[in-house]
Amino acid sequence: MVFRCRSLGAATDFSGFRAERLPEQADPQGHGGGDDGTTPTDHRLYYVKGEGAPLILLHELPGLSPQTFALADYFVQRGFRVCLPLLFGKAGDCSALSGTITICLRQELRQLWLGTDTAITAWVRQLAAQELKRYQKHHPEASRVGVIGMCYSGSMVLGLMLKDENNTKDKKNQNHALKHEHEQHEDAASPLLAPVLAQPSARYPRHALQQISDHGSRGPALALRFEKDWICRDSQLSSLEQAFAACAARDPSQTLTVVEFEGSQHSTLVYDYDQSNPFRRDIRSGQWLDARDVVCRFLRQQMGVP
Repeated sequence: MVFRCRSLGAATDFSGFRAERLPEQADPQGHGGGDDGTTPTDHRLYYVKGEGAPLILLHELPGLSPQTFALADYFVQRGFRVCLPLLFGKAGDCSALSGTITICLRQELRQLWLGTDTAITAWVRQLAAQELKRYQKHHPEASRVGVIGMCYSGSMVLGLMLKDENNTKDKKNQNHALKHEHEQHEDAASPLLAPVLAQPSARYPRHALQQISDHGSRGPALALRFEKDWICRDSQLSSLEQAFAACAARDPSQTLTVVEFEGSQHSTLVYDYDQSNPFRRDIRSGQWLDARDVVCRFLRQQMGVP
């Protein structure tokens, strides 16, 4: 796997992106960075730009690179407000080796790679809820937040897709204080999503696949990969397709659309995306498609964005 982390020039720097934090979201382990992206802080950091429909873009293994900001700009120019959570490192990082070492050393990131729900996933849920609430002030009919996971962050998107499993009996057994806390955070925990899994490479937890099979997710999803990608293997994606197929047999709205491009590259939207010649053949449909355009059209349809 080779990530081309070349300089993209001043036109694709971080200008226009604001560094922000969720209010009162303590992070005792100090992941993320400070205002300059280098100093640990008690609150996780994300970058935001745009004023349209909310879209959360989760970066790949090399980090929150200039190429990822350029992808975010693509969606901003098409009418989205894009949030870029800083999952590790600092803004501008582009090193697969450094990202791998960071994941190995940090338990929380290691658990995320293995498909375990972590505090990072909860933080992204809260960010999604905040962005949806902000957007609904002027678009009260809106009910979805777009989320794109790429490479190792694909498992996080799978976790975000799952429906809440809190049943009535469990709620009755909670004490009043816990119930009150649950009600306060219910919206933050369960915004409806328009999920995109780009070359998802982390492990799919068996319980998550079973939950999708038995109870469904938060609606249709889109997955992208290269046909001969040895990191995002066909067998891995097949297990997700089988889970959705089992649910779709009962609920036709629970679909997973998979686009497989010809080639043996890995990064469908960023590092192996050729802006000068973006069209590649989808081996499933036989069509020549632009990966970014496919994602944009999916998000518009699912989020009701004109």
